[in-house]
Amino acid sequence: MKKQRINNLISVLKDRTFLKVYGLSVVISFLITFSLMPLTGWIHEPGHMLFGYIGSILHGQTASFYISAWQDLGFIPLKIAPQQTTSIQGVLTGGFYLGGILLTLLVIWVIVYFVHKYTKLNKMGIMFIALGFTTHQIVGNLVCGTDNWVGDSLPICLPIVREIYPFVVFLFLLFGFHMLILEKVLKGRRFRQGVRDRPAVQEEAP
Repeated sequence: MKKQRINNLISVLKDRTFLKVYGLSVVISFLITFSLMPLTGWIHEPGHMLFGYIGSILHGQTASFYISAWQDLGFIPLKIAPQQTTSIQGVLTGGFYLGGILLTLLVIWVIVYFVHKYTKLNKMGIMFIALGFTTHQIVGNLVCGTDNWVGDSLPICLPIVREIYPFVVFLFLLFGFHMLILEKVLKGRRFRQGVRDRPAVQEEAP
């Protein structure tokens, strides 16, 4: 079985399928990292509101929030991604500041759980993709953003951290999508090879 998998991989490398899969993975990862990632704001910003409501209720007060800023999708000039939540009234608790990160990470890892449990997708690939989104939330919003207890970038957010973390996110996504797509290609090859190698059924004349 192991020898067959090695032979399949060698076959992929010989006909440049590996490079095609790599190229497709680069395109997908680049689009998500540098253009589509702001769409996570549709989970992130409601997280601020949700935990902000909970914090205010625990303090015996009402709360009201609204989306005060929108952002483009990277190099696509469409301001359809929520970027900032502003409080009209209520107590700004730690839940409000961290709620966006908490809800986004909860959604991401719940999806990972169900994908692991109920699909046959490459589990390592799914983990890498989840790590990419997790890195974006923690570094981009907590460490180098304003979703923390100081309302500004933390001291550990050095210029080099701010510069390289998007590429770390990109690499996580690249590894993940490459594993997912390559596994699909290899499985398809094994299936077609099995069909070709299956002995033909000869019908006997009556």
